[in-house]
Amino acid sequence: PELLPPIQRVNLPAAVERWNQQLDSLKREKIALDAQIFDPRRLGSILVFYRFAMCFLLRQIDEQHMFPQQPFTMPEESASDAQQAAAGALDKWRMLPQFLFEDVVEFVVFLTMYSPDTLIDSTLQVGHGGDGLRTFDDIIPLFVVAFLARPGYISNPYMKAKLVDILHMLTYRDPREDSDYVDTHEGNVSDQSMRLHPSIHQFQTCLDASVLARKFLVPALLRFYVDIEKTGASSQFYDKFNIRYYLARTLRALWARGPLYVEATKQFFLQSVDAASSSKERGAATTTTTGSAKRDQQVVEEFVARLMTDTT
Repeated sequence: PELLPPIQRVNLPAAVERWNQQLDSLKREKIALDAQIFDPRRLGSILVFYRFAMCFLLRQIDEQHMFPQQPFTMPEESASDAQQAAAGALDKWRMLPQFLFEDVVEFVVFLTMYSPDTLIDSTLQVGHGGDGLRTFDDIIPLFVVAFLARPGYISNPYMKAKLVDILHMLTYRDPREDSDYVDTHEGNVSDQSMRLHPSIHQFQTCLDASVLARKFLVPALLRFYVDIEKTGASSQFYDKFNIRYYLARTLRALWARGPLYVEATKQFFLQSVDAASSSKERGAATTTTTGSAKRDQQVVEEFVARLMTDTT
């Protein structure tokens, strides 16, 4: 205050008082907004609606278009299907407004970050249709895996990255159990500062029990690790490292759970090489996890190349 001119020095107490009042007013507004946004009843009602939206979107890409009355069937994706899909199923999908998918993803990301209790609320799990599917245990894991495994339905790479964010948050691994995590330096993580939410273990258990997740999740993550090299944005060079960081964290968390996903990774690598060799001999493409055998082999080769490039 001594550095201010005399006139400003005289008016300073009144200005500070006015600023404090404005700050208190903003705090009251924030508390009122938080009370509305984080209201469990409101979030629960929205989750019930988005359960319907997720089922609707999954039904559109279901091979039989019978979900949830019938189990979900992953749509085929191969080199020979590309032109046919562009003229058929993908055209129907593109008729839907993009916000249908974006709103669902954004809301699930919000819940995983700020209100995971709503996700595992038992009163919100089973729908009224009698299909027996649980929102958090069945529909959300299927939704994430299906759209990551078939990225042709989502043109925006940053929307796919948000699916990875959901996976990363719901497969989060305790940093104290991971020697390669940045926060394991001494003093950064204490025994009292880290307590994982029950939703994480519940989601991981549901992933382990899902046949589609065991078959498609690891190849989908490896494929996205390669595809995120180019996003079309001016900041793509920096964005890819952030997204790949979460992809790597998710893969490490899956591999740490046991041999299930480690074997799935080994099998994908071996099958891609074997399928590529056999397709060359027969002169025809072989349908595999991420498309043609040639595409699978390309994913493996580029993943190893990107991994080595990013770490050097």
